[in-house]
Amino acid sequence: MRKVLYRAMEDGSPVEMIYMKKSEFSKRTILIKEIKNGYVKAFCFQKQQIRMFKIDAILAAVPYKKRKHYA
Repeated sequence: MRKVLYRAMEDGSPVEMIYMKKSEFSKRTILIKEIKNGYVKAFCFQKQQIRMFKIDAILAAVPYKKRKHYA
């Protein structure tokens, strides 16, 4: 998973992640700005602002893939 985070930061590509805060799960799409001291500093598309995420609380991370909408 860390490999996905570092690669996304280098490429400047978004990541979808499952994050656990306290006892709640959250699915976020982020654009990573920095990884340092066990934290990911990223722009969160859901909150529309820069947020800090604890790496140990990220349960899963995959490169973001735009979904196709079928009519």
